[in-house]
Amino acid sequence: MSVETVKTALATLQAQITGVTIAYAAAPASLGADLPAFVNFAGAATEDWAALGSESVILERREYRMRLYVAPVQEGIPGEAEARCTPFFRRVFDYFAARPSLGGVVTVQRARIAGDGGVQQLVFNDPFVGIEFRLQVEEYVPVEYADRE
Repeated sequence: MSVETVKTALATLQAQITGVTIAYAAAPASLGADLPAFVNFAGAATEDWAALGSESVILERREYRMRLYVAPVQEGIPGEAEARCTPFFRRVFDYFAARPSLGGVVTVQRARIAGDGGVQQLVFNDPFVGIEFRLQVEEYVPVEYADRE
């Protein structure tokens, strides 16, 4: 498994959340009118070499930033874009709480929402109102040694 596999699983799941129009595993060239839209980014990771007692597999803990772009900043009346964000707090938390293996990704041991950044301005070519959710994923990752030592 890899970062790309996890991001693909995230986008597949996010597209099923009520109110989400589209979800991207990788950042598109631009965001069109298909909003709300999720875009996924891989964040920092730590590795636990002792978790399995094996030198061929490690436990990686990586944080993914799931950015939900809801509306352009200057769209609608004041407060409207923020109000459109509010229902997603509970929807996203509940949806991922019910899917700790990201829908059955074999190497994923646990995925959990670590928090969100609240309603904020997210820039993607242009400024949008949205929410950034942080998802922590623990995954077993094979280690390949270049010199086979």
